[in-house]
Amino acid sequence: MIKRIIIAIFSLTLATCFLIGCSKTATVYSPKANSITMDATQVSTIQSNSEQQRKTAFTTDLLKLIDDKFISRYIKDLDICVPELIFANSEDIPSQTLYTFSIYVMDMEYHFTHGDIEDSGDKFLNKGDNKYHIPVKTIREVLDKYFEKTRFKPEKVYAFEPVKNEFVTPIFAGFGGDRKVELSNKEQISDDTVRLIVDFLVPESGEIYCTKVFTMKYTSNSWKYLSVTKNYDKSDTEKRFPKIRWFRQHKS
Repeated sequence: MIKRIIIAIFSLTLATCFLIGCSKTATVYSPKANSITMDATQVSTIQSNSEQQRKTAFTTDLLKLIDDKFISRYIKDLDICVPELIFANSEDIPSQTLYTFSIYVMDMEYHFTHGDIEDSGDKFLNKGDNKYHIPVKTIREVLDKYFEKTRFKPEKVYAFEPVKNEFVTPIFAGFGGDRKVELSNKEQISDDTVRLIVDFLVPESGEIYCTKVFTMKYTSNSWKYLSVTKNYDKSDTEKRFPKIRWFRQHKS
């Protein structure tokens, strides 16, 4: 009898140990126990290959766009037509300058697309008075395309007709001249912005008479001018230092 009781107790002990061992094994291999979680404050720094490739390609393409055609279209011709466009903040540009800039851009864009087949302002020409009637809305659309923000006041422009809210002028675009320019330096300062340093030269001597810095932002349909500033202007230097001007005038 006692022997049977001992055997029963021993069997019960083995069964209990077996059940406890299985339970521990289940816990060890539980998915929850092995899952890795990220703390809420931890930020993943892993980027997909496609995102990295997109950024790399965009950066490379942005700098490759700065070629001779770009310099001619956005810098050289601009200085011929609107040399007074100098600003650190586009909201400070005078309205008359903004109007002249808009006319220049419409003329430039037309000829880059159509060549010199016809007058770029023909669509604004009123055959009744043989003058160009340019809606204020059209000017604002150009400014929105090429600047981040402006404070354009039509009444500050000489050709403004408030009754019809348009500009009336006998001449649409009468720009002419030439510039000799050299791109001194170009750099990308953000994902969509470049800074260009451009020297303007005297054609005969090659002497630098002005250096401008253009900060420009690339968008889906154009380049925006963020700022245009002067690093050097020969005339300004001579005004500040009259002895230099006198020396140059009397130099043998």
